[in-house]
Amino acid sequence: MLERLVLCQCALADLTAANANVFYELGVRNALRPHRTVLLFAAGGPLPFDVQDLRCIPYQLGADGQPQDVDGTRKVIADALVAARSADTDGPIFQFVNDLPSPQLGRSRIDVLREQARPGQELRERLAHARTRNEGGLEGLRALEAELGD
Repeated sequence: MLERLVLCQCALADLTAANANVFYELGVRNALRPHRTVLLFAAGGPLPFDVQDLRCIPYQLGADGQPQDVDGTRKVIADALVAARSADTDGPIFQFVNDLPSPQLGRSRIDVLREQARPGQELRERLAHARTRNEGGLEGLRALEAELGD
């Protein structure tokens, strides 16, 4: 996740559930990238104090908990993503501290990060595959466990 937060050109974060992980990841993103972070939340619920002043896109949830006006919300998000391509700095830390350099990752460093992440991703994919009933379910997981060992 940290690799993706640092390397992705634009991030979209939904703050609705007030998940601590999301706020941590938003902090990492804001500390390392000067722009291109789009925030959204389900209207009606309070946002934590520290993010109330950030530009956030509200969307409506119906009584069933499902998003309402999906097409309208999709358009607003798409417009925000297009606007995020601009060179304007919207990261709160970079707005506050003048001339704060953002990390410059060369292509070789990005390739190293991806190479380091690949085994974990491959293992997650193999676990997901082994978990499915048509691939053996519990037996598939046990076979993978035996293959991997400790």
